[in-house]
Amino acid sequence: MKKLILTIAILIGLSTSAQAVSKSQFCSMMGQMASQLVSSKTTVPLSRAITLVESVGFTGDFKSYAYGVVAIAYDTDLSASQYSQAVTLNCLQEDL
Repeated sequence: MKKLILTIAILIGLSTSAQAVSKSQFCSMMGQMASQLVSSKTTVPLSRAITLVESVGFTGDFKSYAYGVVAIAYDTDLSASQYSQAVTLNCLQEDL
């Protein structure tokens, strides 16, 4: 749970930073978040994970993508590292 909250806190910092966040940075952080979600899905309720992602303040396609990552994390049979890699690669291919 601590790692998930830390990852979300970093996402909040990136999204509110005066500096632009590159797509590769966003995708890398989505991959890290995906890994933490899969690792903690047995101890962190889905509703709590959604609340944490909402606190980041993403808008538009970024928000939709982040919610998708959360939803699939709670339904996947992939390991944390496999899901992280899949999310990162998929994100880089998306038109965000």
